[in-house]
Amino acid sequence: MFDKRLFSLTPGIGKLVAAKVAALWLSLMADVLFAFMMANLLVSVLQCAIWTAQGLDVVVPANNLLLALLTLLAVCAVKYLTSRSAASFGTEAAERVKLALRERLYRKMLALGPSYSSRVRTADVVQSAGEGIDQIQSFFELFLPQLFYAVLAPVTLFAVLMPVNIPAAVVLLACAPLIVLVVGVVAMSAAHAFKRYWGKYTDMGAAFLDNMQGLETLKAFDADDRAAADMDEKAEAFRRMTMRVLQIQLRSLTAIDAVAYGGTAAGIGVAVWQFLVGGVDLAGAMIVVFLSASFFLPLRQLGSYFHVAMNGMTSTKRIFALLDAPEPARGDAALPGDGRDLTVTFNAVAYRYADAANCADTDSDTSQVPLSADDSTGTDSDTSATATALPAPALTDVSFTARPGMLTAIVGESGSGKSTTAALLAGTLAGYEGSITLSAGAAINGATPDPAELDAIDLQSVELRDLSADAMTSAVSLVSSRSHLFSGTLRENLLMAAPQADDDELWAALELTHIADFVREQPEGLAMPIAPDATNLSGGQRQRIAIARALLRNTPIYVFDEATSSVDAESEAVILDTIRELAQSATVIMITHRMANAVTADQVVVFDHGRVTETGTHTALMARGGVYVDLFRAQQVIEHVGHRTAAGASALATPAQH
Repeated sequence: MFDKRLFSLTPGIGKLVAAKVAALWLSLMADVLFAFMMANLLVSVLQCAIWTAQGLDVVVPANNLLLALLTLLAVCAVKYLTSRSAASFGTEAAERVKLALRERLYRKMLALGPSYSSRVRTADVVQSAGEGIDQIQSFFELFLPQLFYAVLAPVTLFAVLMPVNIPAAVVLLACAPLIVLVVGVVAMSAAHAFKRYWGKYTDMGAAFLDNMQGLETLKAFDADDRAAADMDEKAEAFRRMTMRVLQIQLRSLTAIDAVAYGGTAAGIGVAVWQFLVGGVDLAGAMIVVFLSASFFLPLRQLGSYFHVAMNGMTSTKRIFALLDAPEPARGDAALPGDGRDLTVTFNAVAYRYADAANCADTDSDTSQVPLSADDSTGTDSDTSATATALPAPALTDVSFTARPGMLTAIVGESGSGKSTTAALLAGTLAGYEGSITLSAGAAINGATPDPAELDAIDLQSVELRDLSADAMTSAVSLVSSRSHLFSGTLRENLLMAAPQADDDELWAALELTHIADFVREQPEGLAMPIAPDATNLSGGQRQRIAIARALLRNTPIYVFDEATSSVDAESEAVILDTIRELAQSATVIMITHRMANAVTADQVVVFDHGRVTETGTHTALMARGGVYVDLFRAQQVIEHVGHRTAAGASALATPAQH
């Protein structure tokens, strides 16, 4: 019914569940004591009433009343303590499960590394870590202890009632398993429905996350109405699935109630019959009446937790599917040499994204594969046919070298493989073919050497895929077009890159990125708040802070992937100056869509349809008259037309102003 690995993930969880069951059992024994006391007390009161009606003088011993009162107080105290203890043990068990699972999920994401998004869906991780674990938490807090208690309670009550009246005890015990049978039948019929229910839920959550992240784009293209209509359809499908699950739940509760009330009535009926025929005295009959309902209440409560159990089991499967997701193969190699002045060499590198039919997450620019064929969406669609068709490769036979002390610019049309190259080097994509090596040794100055010259140089090299996770992350810093700043303070965001850095080092990094003056103008200084998604900063300010954070890492390799694509001209010039200054002491690769940014680069690598077509300086490439020239002149024409259009609009606006 549940994955036993949950117990191994959370040491001591079994003892807490057993402790809650024991507390519930003690509460039941208090109920038994109360039933015996009340039965005897009522019989005594009834006898006194009969004797009084017959004109007899009756004296009720004060000791009997005092004993009854003390027993009642003891029962109340035991019920209170056991109820509090049961709730405490259940809550503690649930909290341990929640913390253990979330820690394991977090560590799993760390183990998957920067390329996690190509193996698991972000929406799956978010929903499993939130709602999914909450369902498992309820499973351990409510259903699992109740399951064991529902087995223990009828057996205990049967043992208690056997000396009182055997026929009534046997009838009650015989009716109790009928509830278990009903729950089992419903569980078998509802398993598929609950699986589809959770699939619909995660699909709707993924769509909602995607729409929220792309809300600005939807508004810009006036596509928000279509997105809202699509969300309405998904929400309606989820509502129908929810109603189906609730129907199953209500039907199961109806059947369970029928068995529970029918069994209680049967037990009471047998007790009355036994009293009439003299098989049991009045006190014994009352005891059976009082405890008949307790025979079925634990099982009925178990049935009411059935929905929690099914959701918990479904969530468990999905969470363990995440935890069992294959981790990328990594080596244990360290960075070559002293880890500084590293040369990056791409040699015949090829990469192919996963099939779009298996792409599961829309909030990332990388392809992903579902966790499993039957648990990823909960739908009945079959993607096996489309999964066999391979898409066109994103990179084919890519070869170039980026060296320390030089700025390497990568240019090309959109979709030519520039960002894929950056993602491979940064580790956010894995599974490339060919060779990507990091080398330490004699630095090479001047033009790009030919392969024979490279072979002659004594370099200590290591394959990128052979690096350990720590070595890879300490080697490369990636600054993308929209680097993420976390909600908090500026100091907290900067210290993520260098936790031991003091304020002087933070200010030095801000000075290098020409953002220090802006920070000094803020009343809080380094403690200035960063709003969620950095909405209180402009695009240029956000990028310069992101670059300052990258500089604090002091890695030997920096990759700037369209770092100036969404900033104004002034911010772009400042960022480019920072990149050029950084390139004097590190290996810097700048991916840019603006050809003008590559003019002053020491080396320009031209991509075209996933291949490297040309490599050289701007002057050499312009003289060659190849793809680079076509790209450069085409962008010049576009920018020239843009300038003329802007100038014309300004000229037309001038007379109107007068």
